[in-house]
Amino acid sequence: MRQLLTHAGRCPAARRACGGALLALLVVACGDPEPLEGRTYGVHPAGWGEEGGHARALRADGYPLDTCYACHALDEGPGNCVECHAEGPEACDVCHAEPPPPHAAHARFDCATCHPVPRDLRTAGHLEDRGSDDVTLRGLAATRGFDPSYSAEGAGCSQVACHAGPGARRPVLEWGAAPVVCGDCHGSPPPNHPADRCDRCHEGIVDADGRVVLDEARHVDGRVEAVDWRQLDCDGCHGQDGDPAPPRALDGSSDPSSRGVGAHQAHLQPTRAKPVACGTCHVVPAAVDVPGHVDDDTPGRAEVVLSGPAVGEAGQPTYAAARCSDTACHGPDQPVWTGDAPCGTCHGLPPAAPHPVGTDCARCHPTAGPDRTIARPLDHVDGRVDVLGLGPDDCATCHGEGGRVVPGGSHAAHARFDCAACHPVPQRPVEPGPHLDGAPTVDLAAGGVFDGRGCAQVGCHGFGEPVWGVPETVQGCDACHGAPPPGHAEGDCTQCHPGPMEATHVDGLVQVALPQACDACHGYPPASGAHVAHLSGERGKALDCATCHVVPDRVDAPGHLDPPPAEVALQTGRYAEGGCAETDCHAGPGAEVPTPQWDDPPSVADCGGCHAVPPPEHPPQNCVLCHGGVIDVDGVITRPRLHVDGEVTFR
Repeated sequence: MRQLLTHAGRCPAARRACGGALLALLVVACGDPEPLEGRTYGVHPAGWGEEGGHARALRADGYPLDTCYACHALDEGPGNCVECHAEGPEACDVCHAEPPPPHAAHARFDCATCHPVPRDLRTAGHLEDRGSDDVTLRGLAATRGFDPSYSAEGAGCSQVACHAGPGARRPVLEWGAAPVVCGDCHGSPPPNHPADRCDRCHEGIVDADGRVVLDEARHVDGRVEAVDWRQLDCDGCHGQDGDPAPPRALDGSSDPSSRGVGAHQAHLQPTRAKPVACGTCHVVPAAVDVPGHVDDDTPGRAEVVLSGPAVGEAGQPTYAAARCSDTACHGPDQPVWTGDAPCGTCHGLPPAAPHPVGTDCARCHPTAGPDRTIARPLDHVDGRVDVLGLGPDDCATCHGEGGRVVPGGSHAAHARFDCAACHPVPQRPVEPGPHLDGAPTVDLAAGGVFDGRGCAQVGCHGFGEPVWGVPETVQGCDACHGAPPPGHAEGDCTQCHPGPMEATHVDGLVQVALPQACDACHGYPPASGAHVAHLSGERGKALDCATCHVVPDRVDAPGHLDPPPAEVALQTGRYAEGGCAETDCHAGPGAEVPTPQWDDPPSVADCGGCHAVPPPEHPPQNCVLCHGGVIDVDGVITRPRLHVDGEVTFR
């Protein structure tokens, strides 16, 4: 009784149970506390003393612990709760001491990561089965921007930071599924990761193979623990011992037959050539964390971008399928990155024509040694071909009389012209490019084309098409331009183009010294058409040139020297289709030929051609009666200057 009263002093439920007559009843009913095992009598239901019996009974009644406290002490005397439940009967481990296997795999994480943890046993909803509502993912599961969710009826967890890492094979895990292994929760390696040993950056967390977690406390803890790779030197990821070039490759390989290793050392520490800087084949970042260096779309594979000494004049070099193409260093050859490149791989031994035939390379190349060795590696494959005895002014060594490549064909006939008029002239005789490729390159500075047989549409040959090496195709003035050219006046060429002919002919300029007299180019009057009839004054007033033409104030006035025919600008009427029409001089009343043709002067030679004889509404008398000052009785024009002068003369 003393023990019960002591407990009642601490427990509100006991104080209520011990009030008045009820206290005496409970004392009779309960008596002294007794051990549970084997006891199934009194107020306890059947099976109470069996293993787990009281737990099942309490669960069935909703855990009415307050009624238990009315008789049983919590932490004192026989049968108290803490004898079995060290933290008390309301501690979590009373029900959750041995969670099912999937929980055991998560045992190191706080319960609140996945569940709403109640304030105590009697928190509303705690003892109910609420399905998906009993899982509320937060904390570690929701780090790094993840938005996790759980479905009791579906696949389980989704978008959780702990399982849905980059490249995860099983980003959505069904509860109770097979245990996870490396690669299930994040790629192995993750996307944009170097395909190398995990322990290189995650030291102490995983082993060298990236398969065994060495320190679980630092794994899946909401942080990605890694060395500060931004502070690493180049050899921290590739290369070793201060050398940035593999081996070691990004994948850890040291085998030269692997693409990650390949010929790196042959390029950076060559025995036959100048070392190749990393920037010749790769874009070298200014810092480790420059975008695109580590976090690109090709993790574990370095991009090849050929530049600098690798770029020749033949075109843009490329790298594909572990082979280089069109590089200045390897020429037309396509060496395999994981193979070798002995002498003869990059250029012929000797190179093709026009290179001289021979095996003594050192005779012309100071970089070469005896027996096809390299005497000066630092000067070999450096972007220059070193040749002894040839400078910028030594063209005649090869192209002069007695040289190896003496120009033939029509070169002698063109000797007074600069070589650059027809060919690209290199700055140095041994300059890489088309100069020494054995095929002469023709690049006509004056325009036009060279089809291998001859020139066409070039300024120096005009409309002619001379055949190279056949002098007969350029003999005579009309071989290059007409004699005279189209649109030119007939006559002596020297009248407008004075000599000396050799010095000023085919020099890119048309030498012209125009005469100032009109009759130097055309007669005065010209002999063509009806010019003489208009300017002679035999049957009418002699016309001034300005009556039919715009007379220039100087010979070279714009529009004057354009190709014939000459422009006609009549003061009255119009000129079209080779004749005049509606002019005062020819289209008089009753004219028989009001539209005379320029090239047919006799058509208007007779009276009546320009006006009727007599004109309409004229008296039928002889013309002399009224116009005796101009014509005689026989109809002969006696005073031509008064005829066709713009006035009708009466006597």
